[in-house]
Amino acid sequence: GELGFKSDSGKIYNPIEALNYIKDKIEAIKKGDFTDEERLAALKLISHDLISYSDSQSRTTWYYLNQSMLGEMTDPQEYVRRLSLVTAKQISAAAARMSLDTIYFLTGEGDCEDEQI
Repeated sequence: GELGFKSDSGKIYNPIEALNYIKDKIEAIKKGDFTDEERLAALKLISHDLISYSDSQSRTTWYYLNQSMLGEMTDPQEYVRRLSLVTAKQISAAAARMSLDTIYFLTGEGDCEDEQI
């Protein structure tokens, strides 16, 4: 049968369609095909995540451990400030350097099976 997965809404999604959607979005970002509203929404999401690290001792510890491995010690608020300075052109340039390597589809059902997509 057709391989698919279900969201909380009950709609069945095809992983091939999802993969193509992801690839299309990455290509659009590489070309700079995103709005300032989308850029600001992503910044807001990342910012809230970083600032919430102080709510959890383990997340704070992991954050600073990663910072030390990078040879840099920047607190989350300063990191957010730096991210706010990133331009659309810089985002597109960074996207141009990335490629998909491994993609996992989590279904939460059945045994693990290796399936080539």
